[in-house]
Amino acid sequence: MKMPVMTPVEAKCAECQGTGYTVVAHPKRPAVQIYQVCKECTGKGRVVAK
Repeated sequence: MKMPVMTPVEAKCAECQGTGYTVVAHPKRPAVQIYQVCKECTGKGRVVAK
């Protein structure tokens, strides 16, 4: 008898709100925004719910 495979439940990343990127203000030009890959979800936009 095969055991059922449990799939992890995913949730929207709280750090980037599901976009996969975080906005960082440019230090010398305040109107310019720099987008960096989110470190929490590594750009996926979703994390495994705990």
